[in-house]
Amino acid sequence: MSAPLRLEFEEVSRELIAPYVALSRAHFGDEFPSDPDHTIWKHLANPQGPSVAHDLYLGTTLIGRIVYQIREFAIAGRTLRAGCLSDLLIHPAHRGLDNFLRLMKDVRRIPGLDFIYATPNVTSGPLYRTVLRFDRNYPLSVIAFPLRSGAILAQTFGRRGTMISGAADLTLRALVDLGRALVARAPQGLDVVEERPSDAELDTLGRAYADPQDLAGRRDARFHDWRLRDGPIFRTQVLYCRHRGALVGYVALRQLDHLGYRTCFIIDACFARDTDAAVIRHLRWSVLARARRAGCDLVLGIFMRQNPAIARFCASPLVRVPERHLPQAVDMWVQSLDRGGPLPDDPARYHITLADLDVF
Repeated sequence: MSAPLRLEFEEVSRELIAPYVALSRAHFGDEFPSDPDHTIWKHLANPQGPSVAHDLYLGTTLIGRIVYQIREFAIAGRTLRAGCLSDLLIHPAHRGLDNFLRLMKDVRRIPGLDFIYATPNVTSGPLYRTVLRFDRNYPLSVIAFPLRSGAILAQTFGRRGTMISGAADLTLRALVDLGRALVARAPQGLDVVEERPSDAELDTLGRAYADPQDLAGRRDARFHDWRLRDGPIFRTQVLYCRHRGALVGYVALRQLDHLGYRTCFIIDACFARDTDAAVIRHLRWSVLARARRAGCDLVLGIFMRQNPAIARFCASPLVRVPERHLPQAVDMWVQSLDRGGPLPDDPARYHITLADLDVF
């Protein structure tokens, strides 16, 4: 007689780390999702609360999970608790639509949360569309700038690409240098530094970076440190902008090898609403220059570009990559759980960067 299948809703605890790591290793081997310290950081160290999960057991053995990372958002004076769906995984020996449906059947009934959201990958995306049918689907924009054409042209054209990569690289280098010199000079009194500001300064910026009518993730000092500075695997460089001594914003960068390219990811771009456009323009071009000096092939970020505050940073020379050139569309699926009041219908009211997502 086979062991019974059962679905448990539980808060992620220290006791679940070993079963989670074992399940990850069954799929990822020794890659970073299987690292115990990474799992503890991701699901237990979050200052907004430990993750909760639906876990699927065969007898006493964990064979599947869907985890909800707790994220706090503000909108119109309200604070909403959200669950960012992450770490959807079913053991290779037990995969199939039946177990997926068992795991996800209560996804709309999560105690203590106002809404849930997800950015499904190429495997789970069709299931979100056809089976789960979340209320809202907002396409996110991939924003990028090529820095070194050699790797890009080699992947696209093979050996022929190397014949033109040298000239293309000179053109890109000249564009970045000219852009910084002609249109992105540092305004008087601007300093771009890596020294972490005080907690009070980060907390003040976190209250001032988004329109009060936007759905915007909490950006206080504790979240800042957890998401951008404390992780055991990924290393993030944060460039803080001080204009006449006051902290007015920052950009967080993370360098990773991605799809064959050395990529500088823009994890977050956060600026006070009254920040001068010249400050943001200077930092945007400075990101390109720093990434090029670090040997990156590409600068890339994922944003809700329709949001006016984000659009200030996602401007020329950064360009939106058309979906036809992406491995997959990047969609954000949102489902209200009918406890925290209505969510915006207009995607321009969502202030979303990679810092709000379960990506890197």
